[in-house]
Amino acid sequence: MANIQKWFIDTNVIVHWLMTQRIMEFAIQNFHLSQEFFDTYKNRYKDSFDFIEKVLGLSKHDHGFFVTELSLNEVFSGIRDEIRSIMMFVKGIPISRWAYTRETKEVSFPEELSIKLYELTAEGFDILFEEKIIIVPITTPS
Repeated sequence: MANIQKWFIDTNVIVHWLMTQRIMEFAIQNFHLSQEFFDTYKNRYKDSFDFIEKVLGLSKHDHGFFVTELSLNEVFSGIRDEIRSIMMFVKGIPISRWAYTRETKEVSFPEELSIKLYELTAEGFDILFEEKIIIVPITTPS
């Protein structure tokens, strides 16, 4: 592994790939969004999507792709934030108020939605970590 190019992948890149590859189709059906919504989202995060697609096609002999265990925990939060933003959009809450605690509490996640998002994310993880991206475990000092 000494002569290969090494990459650490940012959480947001993984979130945007998972959203465009797996989760947005579910969101469009669940929240009755248009194909234009999906196309706009995918176009906005095209670089992240294209990067991961390229990673999945590259040889392990030339490149090593890594993600830290901690980043994987952040992925679930990132997915929930993306879906919460969609829910706020659907409810007509102006973007300027999305940061207010009162508004975010009004957009609660039903348990079934959380379970479905977890399942879709786990399916995406199966694709990403099937010998292409290595998870770096977090170690604690002794």
